[in-house]
Amino acid sequence: MPRSSSIPCTIKIKNGTQTVMLLLAENSTFADLKMQLLKAITDTWVNQSSGAIADDNISIPKPSFDTIHDTAGTKENEIENDKDAIALPGLDQIVVASPVDKTDLSRGWKEISNENSSSVIGSLGISDGSVLAYRIGDKDKKFNIEYPSLDDENAA
Repeated sequence: MPRSSSIPCTIKIKNGTQTVMLLLAENSTFADLKMQLLKAITDTWVNQSSGAIADDNISIPKPSFDTIHDTAGTKENEIENDKDAIALPGLDQIVVASPVDKTDLSRGWKEISNENSSSVIGSLGISDGSVLAYRIGDKDKKFNIEYPSLDDENAA
């Protein structure tokens, strides 16, 4: 039975050990996917340049302080010069990729070009249950995806 277009697709987008789950309509564009991903990232942002991301016991509240993107009621200059402000990523800094082999994610990722921003996600091979990867910033970096292992020494 064909899937109704009103039922959202569940898409998993991975970076390192983190997985972001998005619900998108099948007629959503690639730009919609990146906007939803940016919203999820900024709502749960951990400064990835700090060592805090490696600490499993850290509580991560939503920031209640000014960030570079949250300039309401403040002078923009003050925030840009504030060394304690967290630099949140912009939409143009997010790079998304699809797996080379959907059955073996360890084989690598191929970047989805920003030229596809107006393309419907289904036409890019993205459907319900798809797994994608993302990275922030440097286009020369590889996608850093860590996969769970049954041999993990830390498993109970």
